[in-house]
Amino acid sequence: MNSGRELPEVDVERLKVWDGHRCSGVLYKKGGTGSRGRRNWNKRHFLIHHDIGRTENYELAYFKGEVAISKAVRRHAKGVLSLAGCIVTESSTDHRKGDVGFEFQLVGARDATFEMYASTQAEQQQWCETLRYVITVANARRSWLMGVTSGAAASLAAEIGLATPQGDDRPLSPQGDDDQSPKKKKFPLLPARFHLSSKTNESASREQQRRAMVSPVTSEDEDIDTISASHEGSESVEEEEEEEEEVVDNDDEEDEEEEQVTKTTDNPSSSRQGSENVDEEEEEDKWAVETTEPAIESVEEVEEECISEITGQVVFSLRLDVDCVGYPPDSSERANLRDNFAADVSRVLKDSAGTPTVRVVDIRPAVDLDWLTIVDFEVECVPGEVVAKKLQAALSDTGSIIYAGDVTAFVDCEHGLELRPAADTVLRSETRAALSPEPAVAAILLRYAGDRTAEEVSFNVTLRFGGRRRQFRVLDPFVLRRSACWVWPQDVLETIGFKGVSAPWVDVVSLTPTTLGLAPHLATALPFTPQPRFGGLTALAATLLRRDAEYDVQVRDRRLEAFDRLDDADRAKLREIFAKLGVNTDDDDQVPIRRPALEATIKKIATDARTLVDDQHSAYVEGFDTDNQCRALDHADAVRAHHRSTIGNAEQSALANAALADANGTGLVSKIDCALIIAAWIQTTLDPNKFQLF
Repeated sequence: MNSGRELPEVDVERLKVWDGHRCSGVLYKKGGTGSRGRRNWNKRHFLIHHDIGRTENYELAYFKGEVAISKAVRRHAKGVLSLAGCIVTESSTDHRKGDVGFEFQLVGARDATFEMYASTQAEQQQWCETLRYVITVANARRSWLMGVTSGAAASLAAEIGLATPQGDDRPLSPQGDDDQSPKKKKFPLLPARFHLSSKTNESASREQQRRAMVSPVTSEDEDIDTISASHEGSESVEEEEEEEEEVVDNDDEEDEEEEQVTKTTDNPSSSRQGSENVDEEEEEDKWAVETTEPAIESVEEVEEECISEITGQVVFSLRLDVDCVGYPPDSSERANLRDNFAADVSRVLKDSAGTPTVRVVDIRPAVDLDWLTIVDFEVECVPGEVVAKKLQAALSDTGSIIYAGDVTAFVDCEHGLELRPAADTVLRSETRAALSPEPAVAAILLRYAGDRTAEEVSFNVTLRFGGRRRQFRVLDPFVLRRSACWVWPQDVLETIGFKGVSAPWVDVVSLTPTTLGLAPHLATALPFTPQPRFGGLTALAATLLRRDAEYDVQVRDRRLEAFDRLDDADRAKLREIFAKLGVNTDDDDQVPIRRPALEATIKKIATDARTLVDDQHSAYVEGFDTDNQCRALDHADAVRAHHRSTIGNAEQSALANAALADANGTGLVSKIDCALIIAAWIQTTLDPNKFQLF
């Protein structure tokens, strides 16, 4: 980073909350849900550190009691809230406690709403004004660290009253000094990473350095299996990081909270515990070697047998230690990131035949690691196996020019290279971002700007029931959080054709795989079981299903139990209606009924019912004195209109159920579904033959 660059910093004079030597004070926060389902207000001492390292950002920490300056550090805090991207609102909600003070909320903290209140209105205004100012600086600081171009940086700096910084506008580079000759730079033995986020893994990095010293990796040792293995390893590291960085906010469970906070602060990889130590920088310099710009010839010497043959167009993916949230779609920053990335990769793939064309397909936040960025790209007119060999060799070579690029300098070497056929890729066009002059609305739009489509976060399986085969979409637990990926029985029922009146009488029992290479008698059924987290509702974890597999659906059919609710008169009427359809209800014949005939019968029943209502109305008003009994006539007309409307609604519902019962679209309805539709009409619609309506 050039010495001329200045990061946005908080001006102490503009902090309204100040106790003489630090920005701190007492507030009351709403705690987590306790053992009795209550959320209590807890008195806490809040603190904003104004003196932080160059790679850190501003946070709001809170402690159980007032602590000395020497102990007001992150590891002693009961909780820490990142302020970048948050919004302060002076609003309140309903509470059981009547003496709640002047409330305000921090929206966006931990992807939720953090509720607090002050004892006086003056304290509330001071905290709100201070937090809004610090959040503005934190947003500018985050964008600045991510390498925002000079134009965007100037607007952010002007917003908080900072001088427009001078110097290079390129993204931050781990190489450091820009005055070094381009032909002679320091390249670390392993590619350096500028850790701009709070979640890193130093232990994994040190282990990789140790392995590199003992047995340096050569291009001949790399193959496609290594690519997939590195991806699997990175997933496990990501899960460990996610667990270690968990911050607890439940003051009703003190022991559990202290244990979780200790677990969080024991993580040596947190970049928020202060600026980098000088000894650590000297230790890293030991691994630095003087080298000239590497040649591509060593990359081209990789043997063809190292990577299995790849046919067709291929989409490659690299992960960058860059937060793309600071680069909105259709912005100049996003365009610069895309163009510079393509140029960096083109230089790596350049050979005697020329410089290939690299096309960036998509830029998106990494799954569950949204401070990192995944870049999908294609290389035109170059075979996929050639591109894979060169890129993998470049990633393995610590002196490769891939680590000297403007954007690829931030490539995450632990993640490695991913590739997949282009047919499996959802090509999303860069849509124009929604804009708003309101800062609060703009922040919300920016937060959801990188959301994915349904096709990107789900996969298809095939469900079989009887002679039906249907495609069923399942949320992908390897893309979304596993706790959110479930298969619900009502969705399965709707997919295989049990809709309308038949759905409440059919229960999904299990799914049995049929395409996993097992004999039918050896396949294990996957049961739908009650889930305590959902109050006992039955569901099936999506982690048990496999992409593009086929499953047989086992159900418990209870539709015959519906007819036990009919009395003798209703059963006689059901037989009468079936007789009009030419169907005998006493036999076990399962010959389906034509849907047009069923719909005609439903319309005939509704027409007869409306005629009976009109006849009773005519008989009731006959002989009325129109002049003296106008109120009674108006009431009779209203009752008549009400009954006709009820019959019309029942008719439309029965016709809709008939359409749903035609699951295969063949114009045929099963005998039992037809009986359920008519039974529902009998039980829910008033029969004018049984009652005097006027």
